[in-house]
Parts: sequence; structure tokens; C-alpha cells
Amino acid sequence: MKLGDIIHNFQADICCFAEHRINFSHGTVTNSPGQLFCQEAIISTTQGHNTHENILQSQEGGTMMLTIGKLNQFTVTIDWDKDPTGLGRWVSTLYLGKGGCSTRVITVYNPCYSWNPLSGSTFQQHRRLFIGTHHNFTCPWKWFQEDLIHQMKAWKNNSKNLILCMDGNQHVYARALGKELMDPLGLALTEPIEMITGQKIGPTFFQGSKPIDVVWASSSLTITNVCVLPVGFGAGNHHMFVLDITNHSMIGVEKTPIQCPPQRRLSTRSPRSVHKYNTRLTKMLTQHLCLEQLHSVCTCAGFQSTTDTQRILNNLDSKVADYMQHLEWRCLP
Repeated sequence: MKLGDIIHNFQADICCFAEHRINFSHGTVTNSPGQLFCQEAIISTTQGHNTHENILQSQEGGTMMLTIGKLNQFTVTIDWDKDPTGLGRWVSTLYLGKGGCSTRVITVYNPCYSWNPLSGSTFQQHRRLFIGTHHNFTCPWKWFQEDLIHQMKAWKNNSKNLILCMDGNQHVYARALGKELMDPLGLALTEPIEMITGQKIGPTFFQGSKPIDVVWASSSLTITNVCVLPVGFGAGNHHMFVLDITNHSMIGVEKTPIQCPPQRRLSTRSPRSVHKYNTRLTKMLTQHLCLEQLHSVCTCAGFQSTTDTQRILNNLDSKVADYMQHLEWRCLP
């Protein structure tokens, strides 16, 4: 899976997804958000989607966050982590560190405008709820901005740092929402790309002409590296953002403590699961010619450098490990 590879290659601790387009309430969706990513490390998730319209498995909009590995020991779950309207406009996770240092990471999706009232677009989903339930004809964009700013100010009173990852579907610098997030007398968030590189973000949608995706962060965070990758490196049709933030500024510790390794998912007490796992793994190793590749390396070992031999063996070992982890999910008792 591409997202699994991205998490593995970047050694990500936190992943934020806007517009995942999955209705997790639908009966055909059998996997939890965490089970979508075959990782050996512990993964905790928080996700939001429109709980008021349960029609199809695919549903426009939605937000999701992953916390991966050792950072899970600092997570705190509170009732107000998600959008209280049940529309999945945002989800968040609070990381409570040492010495009173805490950071809340928020993933936000602002709906893209759609004029057709009968469509399944996120904009019209929100509009139907506001009109039908609240008898309010306010534009969903305006309602979204007012609710988000109100919630962000409440979060700021309870967290030292804020990180906001947003698919805004509008110009992140020129529109009112961006200006209010950067207001030095209010939330006072900074945009790390411009702060570090001195250049504003360009178009972030593959057919777009303006920046509609952004990461905002508190100025008290120490961000050592930032990057906006080209379309195609991520999983969707938007540019992917990568940030390196020091542990000390985020959770008050230099290094996260080492934990005991997580328990393997596959139980050898189930003969049926063991047989299924061994059969499928053998088939996969045969299909990808792993034994033939190993034999070839051993045969050519005397004719190539030790460094090349080690590199080929490491790549082969990594491949086999990925196959084994992939099959563990599919051979549970």
C-alpha cells in the first residue's frame, strides 16, 4: 500500500489526512482506520466523517489522524477532539509531554463549493444539515470558519502549542480564515514554509492555481525542516507536506523513551491461521522469485564488492519482511 510505504520511508510519527472520502459507518466498511495501514508499530487513530448521511461506502469529505509508534504514550483523548456537529470537519489529538509541555495537532477539511443542492458534495452535505436541523441558511464556509476559530481559541487555552493541517479549498493567505489564524493578537500561528524558506506556498492542487493546503504552527515550536513534495509522491492529487519538529519543543523531552516491542498480531496457537500464513507466504515468495534472487546473490558474491552484496541482501530482507507483515493482517484467527 502506498500510504504504508510513505509512513515507513519517512519514519512518520504523525500523519494527517483531509478528505479521506470513507464512510466508516457503512456496513461494507469492515476495517477500522488503523487496519488500513499494515505497520509493525503501534498505531492509534482518530477519524471523522459525516454521521448524519449513511448512504454509500464512499462519502465526500472526512478527516483522519494517525499516531505511530512511541509517540502514543503521550496521547490524551478528550471528548472535544472531534467536530461536535458530527460532520467530520476536523479531528485532533493532544500530546501531553513533560514539564507542562503539550501540543495539539488538528486536521481540518473545509468543503469545496458546490452549487447543486442534490449532490453528495461535502458543501451540500453541510448545507442540508444546517438548514434541516438548525434552520440556518448561513454559508457552510462562514459557519466552518466561525466554529473552527472558536474551537481553536478554546484549545489554545489548554495547550501550549497548536499545529493545524488544513485542506482549505480557498486561498490560505488571502482569505479571512488565514488572516485570522495569523492574527498576532489572536491565535498568532505561523506558516512554516514561508518562515523557513522566505517563499510562500505555490498551488497545492494538481490542477489548481493557488495554495489551498497549508500547515499552521505555533511560533514556540522548533521546526528544523519543511518540505512540500510534488503531486504523486503522496497518495492523492494534492501536494504532501512533511515537517520535522523537535521532540523537546513539542513534548518536552529530547528523545521518546524506548518501549517494549509491540506484540505480533499472528497467533501460532491457531493451526488454521499458521497453515494459511505459511501457504500464502510460500506462494508470495515464489511469485516474487525471492529464493532465486538469494541464490543469485550467493553465486555472484565472489564477483562483486561486499558493499553491493550487503545492499542487495538488505533490500531483499526488507521485501520479505514487508510480505510477512502484509500477510499477518490477512491470516488472523
